[in-house]
Amino acid sequence: MVKVICGSSFFALLLIFSAILMVVPNGESQEICHAEIPGNGKCDEGKCQTQCSNLNQGIGICTQTFFNRFNCICNWQCS
Repeated sequence: MVKVICGSSFFALLLIFSAILMVVPNGESQEICHAEIPGNGKCDEGKCQTQCSNLNQGIGICTQTFFNRFNCICNWQCS
């Protein structure tokens, strides 16, 4: 008898949880675009941020591509 009650409770909770998940709206995802600003292998963090801000209202980050070579990568929200 106890096993039947526990089994029924489990399926009732599973049904309630499933119903709640169907009601919760899906979040709208935002796509992020990327661009590389060409450079000579050296990246100045301040310049990178300024260029990306002026170019796409984005955020600029210096990333290492090869040993001791850096590029400026711009990230912004696509429209």
